[in-house]
Amino acid sequence: MIVETKDKSGITYYIDEEKRTVVCKLRGAMFDVLDNLLSHYSYVDFEHDYTMKDCYVGKAKCSPEDKWDKNTGKRIALCRALVSYYNDRDKLFMKVCNDLVSIKNYCLDQSIYAGHKADSYRDELNKHLG
Repeated sequence: MIVETKDKSGITYYIDEEKRTVVCKLRGAMFDVLDNLLSHYSYVDFEHDYTMKDCYVGKAKCSPEDKWDKNTGKRIALCRALVSYYNDRDKLFMKVCNDLVSIKNYCLDQSIYAGHKADSYRDELNKHLG
């Protein structure tokens, strides 16, 4: 048996002339889709692009003409902090959503391309096999 390996391609041929057989193995394809996505979307820094501030602050200050009420102040301060928190959360989810739409469209294009390539090689194979 003869073994031929193409440099850095991950392609190895196993040729058995007695049995008149050639086997081709494609290696190193496990992370091709992930590597392709990460290289195409390398601008996405998941740890930094999709994180929010660690702390949100809301402040309530009692006007001199109003009666001081600690519980009312706490509710106002909490509501202001939560408004800020949920505004940032909304913006971040929309960013993630837009990025996912872009990635989905790219994946769809790549899937169609892969299907066409498979069809092309299948046609070539049929020409050789008759």
